[in-house]
Amino acid sequence: MRAPDGYAAGAGFLANAGLLGPERSYIAWWQGEEMEHVDALANFSPNSISRYVKSEWFRIPVETGRAHVTGPYVDFLCTDEYVLTFTHPVFCRPDGPVAGIVGMDVTVQRLERGAVPGLRRIGDRATLVNADGRAIASAAPEIAAGDLAVPGEGCSSYPVGRALRIWSSAVPSPTAP
Repeated sequence: MRAPDGYAAGAGFLANAGLLGPERSYIAWWQGEEMEHVDALANFSPNSISRYVKSEWFRIPVETGRAHVTGPYVDFLCTDEYVLTFTHPVFCRPDGPVAGIVGMDVTVQRLERGAVPGLRRIGDRATLVNADGRAIASAAPEIAAGDLAVPGEGCSSYPVGRALRIWSSAVPSPTAP
């Protein structure tokens, strides 16, 4: 298996706590350029379930029943890279509880390579941001992925799905360190 166009740094399914019975968990995960199966993650010990159940990328889709985007953040659990994690709840029945989540990690570096040319067509300060105003990719040279940004004067805002936005003219946040 190979990741389409190299966008995915990792992808798979993570069972919700209790799906396979008490004190059991399950992860089917593939990562890397060749999407190799990661055996080390296949069955967490009962004490390790909290490593993913409490993580935003898992917790939010389970609590809300809706897709979620987490990041950008450094993924110390799998890739050790700066990523966005896209997750979606999985249901066994439409009216049932969330059985688990499917997810995909996308490196910010790869996303920038694909997004920056399109952002430049919008404007030389166009920036893709998450809900907190954290830059994911930007045509503005002084705004790096992870920086806090704010809409500049005369900025237009365009939704990208439910969680992301493109600001046509972003500037670094004055409150950023």
